[in-house]
Amino acid sequence: MSQIPVFVVLLFLTVPQTYLSAGDETNLLTKLDCQPGEKRIFDYESTTQLWGPLQENFLVRADVIVHCLGTDENGKYGAQGLKYMVQIENLKPSVVKEKQNEITKRSRSKRGVGSWFKQAWVDVKDFFVNLFSKRNKKTDKDFDFEFEKQPSSLQYQCKGTKDANRVKRSAPTPNYENIVYNKMFSTPFVFIQLSNGSIPEIRFSDKDNDLSVKNFKRHIADTFATQLDASKQRVLEQSPIGAHFSSYSYDDTERIEDSLQPTADGMSLKLSSSFLSLSQTKDIKQLAVMRDVAPDDMMEIGNGIGLNYDSSQIGVNAKQIQKISEGRLTTTAGHLSFSLVNPSKNLRTKRDTNENQEEIENYLKVRTKYSLSMTKRITKRSTDEKEKLETLVEMESKLNLKGETIVSESTSDNSLKEKLDMYQKNLKDMFTNKNIQQIAKLLSDNQNPIYILVMKALNLEVMLNEDKSVSSATRLVNDNINDKKIKEVCGHKLSLKNKQCFDLMMILVKSQSTTAQLLLINELKAESTNQGKNEILKLLVQTPSPQNWLINQMLDIMKAQTNSNVEGILLLAISNLGYHSNSKEIKNKIADILRFKLHEMDCNSDEDSLLVDTLEAIGNLGYNSTIPYSERFGDSCLQSDSIRVAAIHSCRRLLTHPSVQKWFLKLLKEPTNSCVIKQEVVNALIEDINAMEMSGPQYTRWPKIDFNEIDNILSENLIQIKHNECFQENIMRYFERKSDSRAKLVVKKAKRIRSKRAVFDSFWTESYCKDWVPEEGKKEGTNPTPSDASVIVSDRMRESEDTEQSSASYLKRRKCSASKSFGPNQAQAQFKADIMTDASGSVENPDYKLMAQFVAGTHFLGKDIDIGKMYVYHKKDQSRAYVNIFGNTLVDAATSDCNGTTVQPYMVSNYFPVYEFSLWIVQMSLGIRMNAQMDFDLPKFNCANKKAEQLQTIHFKPEAKVKASGEVSGKVLVIRGGMNVGGDFNYYSNLDFDPSPQLCLSVYNGYNPMNVSINSWYQFWHPTCSEWIDKTIWSPLSFNWEIRDHHRSAWIENECLITSKDASSMRKRIDP
Repeated sequence: MSQIPVFVVLLFLTVPQTYLSAGDETNLLTKLDCQPGEKRIFDYESTTQLWGPLQENFLVRADVIVHCLGTDENGKYGAQGLKYMVQIENLKPSVVKEKQNEITKRSRSKRGVGSWFKQAWVDVKDFFVNLFSKRNKKTDKDFDFEFEKQPSSLQYQCKGTKDANRVKRSAPTPNYENIVYNKMFSTPFVFIQLSNGSIPEIRFSDKDNDLSVKNFKRHIADTFATQLDASKQRVLEQSPIGAHFSSYSYDDTERIEDSLQPTADGMSLKLSSSFLSLSQTKDIKQLAVMRDVAPDDMMEIGNGIGLNYDSSQIGVNAKQIQKISEGRLTTTAGHLSFSLVNPSKNLRTKRDTNENQEEIENYLKVRTKYSLSMTKRITKRSTDEKEKLETLVEMESKLNLKGETIVSESTSDNSLKEKLDMYQKNLKDMFTNKNIQQIAKLLSDNQNPIYILVMKALNLEVMLNEDKSVSSATRLVNDNINDKKIKEVCGHKLSLKNKQCFDLMMILVKSQSTTAQLLLINELKAESTNQGKNEILKLLVQTPSPQNWLINQMLDIMKAQTNSNVEGILLLAISNLGYHSNSKEIKNKIADILRFKLHEMDCNSDEDSLLVDTLEAIGNLGYNSTIPYSERFGDSCLQSDSIRVAAIHSCRRLLTHPSVQKWFLKLLKEPTNSCVIKQEVVNALIEDINAMEMSGPQYTRWPKIDFNEIDNILSENLIQIKHNECFQENIMRYFERKSDSRAKLVVKKAKRIRSKRAVFDSFWTESYCKDWVPEEGKKEGTNPTPSDASVIVSDRMRESEDTEQSSASYLKRRKCSASKSFGPNQAQAQFKADIMTDASGSVENPDYKLMAQFVAGTHFLGKDIDIGKMYVYHKKDQSRAYVNIFGNTLVDAATSDCNGTTVQPYMVSNYFPVYEFSLWIVQMSLGIRMNAQMDFDLPKFNCANKKAEQLQTIHFKPEAKVKASGEVSGKVLVIRGGMNVGGDFNYYSNLDFDPSPQLCLSVYNGYNPMNVSINSWYQFWHPTCSEWIDKTIWSPLSFNWEIRDHHRSAWIENECLITSKDASSMRKRIDP
């Protein structure tokens, strides 16, 4: 983007514009004029393609009547502003489709969809030439597409009507041409135009409340806006697309065909290179004015609500040409195009790519063309003009006009509310047509479309605070499912192992059913097994807005526990509920309990893992009063990475607090801190950015934006220090996720200097393993010497788990990292694995530590989202593992026996908005829905004679499933269309670790069938029925991505950390 001084932008956005005085008119290329009472009639026509190359083209035609009211004598612009009243009549929307042979021809082309966007500019060039050329009058073929009309049927019948005389629908597609929209657009509006051609204000009646209608009127007014000041070829201005710079050029319309040519790349248009001088304008009767807005010219999209504009993510191109004759605009033609995602990020290798497969980003492109052509100008005798003017002035006085900006208006949740209304109406119809037994059955299967629709509605209701409304899905579910129905599905004793029961209880918990909550609380009190309690808590923790009684009941249950593992998982669940509670009192109560527990603990409390659970619970709650305890355990428990990592996690919701930033900076700078500690600090920053991304575009703060001292030290580590490979990938991911220009420069520079170290295997897109050992001939101390041969040592990590005990001296470390992406660009699942094994102590009988982390995420429709991670830490005969999804630690389990623990699938559903904005007549929104499922078997010991000291093999089996759905919707006045992109991905791993005698590791990875699909839809608004009618769905045959087979392959095959050669060299190093 062009570098614009901040004060210039602020001045433009906050201070009213200065308008031309009479003296400034000497620089004008022509003088605008109109006769009071004069009427001009225009034909308006626009074509919008919402989803790139898909079939549907949304056409809008209307008559636009413009009345001249003279100057703004009684307004704030006085004689400097001409005033026009505009009426819109005979608006006719329609949907046409490109002929199938054109679709087929394009889909078979190698360039296919990719060439569509470039070809769009060539079409526009031809269109402009036809429109302005003398020998080519305007025809119905100005928009050069091959269209075939949609079939029509009989009149549409409003839902719920009981009029027996109404004609029922006999075919799926109603006759849209019979729907009259005049009433929606009939209210006149007024705009002011200054002598330089700019339009500083548009005035709406208090009857105009529909944003789409008002934005269409803004668009009509903008077709008259221009810039006639010859001294200002590039200006900062406002229009319906937002705040932006515009470049203006001028020519004689008689030479338009010769001078209007595409540039070399075919991606833009230009007028003749010679700029008209003032002397040349004297001989020009008809002036052509071109306005050009490039992606880097944009400062703000629309009114700035719902989207932080970044030209690298959403590129907007706008172009408009006007013909001005005798001081009056006679013809305008324009074009707007933008891409909804950044097409440049390709995360796949060539071996993952099918050259015949189209990319989703090609479908996320919007194009609108429009024209406004004067067909008639009516001037009357002076007497008639006076009467007409008096009538218009009287009409103006009755409209109760209010001045507003010409910039398109949008609200952050407008489209979400429309989406929710659609869900709620559909559910009401579905529930009305089914009995209670059928409803209970449908809500007991999470694969059923009605179940999925209910879950979507419940998520949106909580987000928009609509869960208490009469028409809510929350109320619908609670009214239809009672205690009797629950027992019919689940039995008198809840059988949560029964999938139907579990699915039904999930819906009821999401709908905040008090009946379901009481049943689960009673089951929790009666349940004796840890696994059973975990399954109940897995449901209760999903309560979106927990009431105080529920949390207090769970606190009472926790106080009665004697088992520290159960107490720990209760703390995690309670802290999660506390975070979503609206009660400050309950948050304080939970924080006090957590502080009290930490006050009684010390670093030796690691044996039962309750300390770790308590710290993770603090991270879930996110309360400032707990920060000193996080710092205390993070700085003092040097013998346990597990505790220190949990202490870092405990601050993940508190990163804006100065104390936390100061502590994190200290952890990064301290040379004796291990790679694991520094890596988790960076991961905490990424998690916070992730949380902001999921909360919507209005949430912008550090670390997502701005650049502070932590960013400085991380950038130095990434660019200047080459011996930090242990967490270099994490730093890189952090800067890639930031929305800051300095962060982008860091990424660009780092990519130039990074060395390629990844190798391909049969599964991973890239993977590598690396070993580290202390330097030859040197004993390890608190400040090891940097060395090129010792990557982590060179980062001066603390090489001993206990620097005071020689028995714990560091022997060798191995870290293996890998990543894999599935799916086409813009609809990818990304899986990452990090496994680290340490050997310490004596060579003959080494101690060991195993840490493994498996991360699931997506790159979906331009957004990188970390969904969740599974983490396991194993040391001696102790194992601990947890699942963290969307930043919340939800499952935490530990074991020290030979049986292990199985954590059943944990499913979480989440919806988050990406953006919503209005451009001209198009209103766009994008949201992403994620359904995540993670489960694992906690490491099991194969114990000989049940003795833990005779360990053989440790098994860990993580599995992740990700369902991602991108929901893009666009509205063109009374037609709305959408595109759904759905992906179904999975991954699993089997990890076997044999600690005796050489610490050997084997890891296998695999996946099951996966797919990505696209479908688009559209429907019309019925003004009489006040509802959206008859959704038409179409799926492109040219897009297809799927994996049909099952796959399992080895990543690491029985690779031992300590070999015979290692043992010999280690003995020499320890006892030289």
